[in-house]
Amino acid sequence: MNVTREMIQELRTEVAAAVAEIYARHGLTQPTIKSVYGPSAKLTLEAQLETLGEGGVNLTSREADEYERYGETMGLTAGALGKEFTYGGKRYVFTGINLGRPKFPLCAREVGGRGMPYKLGRTAVEAVNAAVGK
Repeated sequence: MNVTREMIQELRTEVAAAVAEIYARHGLTQPTIKSVYGPSAKLTLEAQLETLGEGGVNLTSREADEYERYGETMGLTAGALGKEFTYGGKRYVFTGINLGRPKFPLCAREVGGRGMPYKLGRTAVEAVNAAVGK
């Protein structure tokens, strides 16, 4: 049997439709489906196990975990995950910290944006803390 690109694309579409309801029922994100066609054809299905909290923040992410562990040492108030705050004239949702980026350790998503992650410096700590007090 010769696997074609069109066959793989059709399989991807059918598999995604078939598992979408199952994933949603268990609170999983839409699966990532990877494929390779040719003599060694394969189709791989992958799901991220996420627990979403306030503001749609993934509570099982590395950034959320680092916030829970080390947020206090950076001067962050408890309960900041998922809170909206204003910084530099823009509104963000706080998603955690990444200690691997010492200059820009705070992680956020712009409200109403495309969902792209933003890296903010330590100067944003006050804005995040103010959002917790609201």
